[in-house]
Amino acid sequence: MSDGRENLPPTDGHGLERIAQHGRVEFRMVKDDQVLTDDVRRQVIEDVNAYRDDHGASNQPLAWGRLSELIGIAQGTLVDVVRNKYKGDTDAVLRKIDQFLADDRARAGRFDFRTHARIGLTEAIFGAIRSAVRMNSMAVIIGESGDGKSVHARAFQLDRGGVVLIRPDQAHVTDRGVTRLLCNAIDGLRPQYNTSHARRVMAIKDWLRKHGTAVIVVDEAQKLSREGLEMLRDIHDISDPTGRRNVPIVFFGDHDFKKLIFRGRAGARSPISPQTARRMRPVLDLEFDCVVDDRGGIYSAEDIVKIVRNNRVKLLTSQAVRWLRNLANTAGWGRLGMAMGVLQQAIDTAVSPGAELADAIDVPALREALDMTFGRSIALEIDEAAGGELLGKAIG
Repeated sequence: MSDGRENLPPTDGHGLERIAQHGRVEFRMVKDDQVLTDDVRRQVIEDVNAYRDDHGASNQPLAWGRLSELIGIAQGTLVDVVRNKYKGDTDAVLRKIDQFLADDRARAGRFDFRTHARIGLTEAIFGAIRSAVRMNSMAVIIGESGDGKSVHARAFQLDRGGVVLIRPDQAHVTDRGVTRLLCNAIDGLRPQYNTSHARRVMAIKDWLRKHGTAVIVVDEAQKLSREGLEMLRDIHDISDPTGRRNVPIVFFGDHDFKKLIFRGRAGARSPISPQTARRMRPVLDLEFDCVVDDRGGIYSAEDIVKIVRNNRVKLLTSQAVRWLRNLANTAGWGRLGMAMGVLQQAIDTAVSPGAELADAIDVPALREALDMTFGRSIALEIDEAAGGELLGKAIG
């Protein structure tokens, strides 16, 4: 029996959300009269960090100085707010950051990919995590860039209460960095961030023993050093000395991380010790365990429909859906992230600011967007990797 949810726009996955036509306030997450909660503050900080990642160059995030100029605040203020060290009116700064992000979205157009639709891959990932929760073990989700690991890590955090999500960076890869990340991510432990490592470990241990349903999720796990990985194993152990309720830990990493796990299990030289590697189960490899067709694709046409579902307009023709499916299943080129970027380009080209999308996006518009996004030579390489089905052959 249906409860009507299938008719609602996606709110918990990689979906395409139609943003309201009038008023830039609709692009904002923080409304003028809204009281900011810790979750909202954290989301604004995540959004501005994502903006840095998306607008940098040469695989480097946008410089803090340039970003502070764009927002209109001092660089030191911006950095301190993002790192939870600011002593002034943090909420006022976050509102200004949110307004800047809203203005940027308004300039980019009325479509946004910030929400997440539950697709087949989602069920596989969430299933592996649930297995780790039942076994009190360490689940590992493996995938290449663009497979949606980060968006699924965030989606799981939103889907289930008690999830502590951390993402190592260059300054937080060792044991001390891990405890700082955890204290920063856990409400109530942020004052411990600048205390000694030993005090942070004790505070984390006490918090975990009081929160028996907590789950720790580590995105970009391949960045962790041996000391950082061993720190997480220690936290897994000390969360329950009896061994009956060790805190489940979920690692999202790349294929090199998977190789390290199996080398560790075999006792070969690896940053992942045999003791830690044995706790890492189940291991879900998205490229091998989630294949949906005989060509090795991990996304179906139904997945694309869910991702771009829209109640107001018919956004894609059926041919365009299959074209995007083929693009998303092209290994080595960013997968779903690339496909959504090309679709975004097609929408931005077809819709002028303030106008309606008159006709559904079709294959010619997507082909043009592929060329515009990557240039003709790279588009031809992507087409070749996809079996020549993107730029010339009929889409089946």
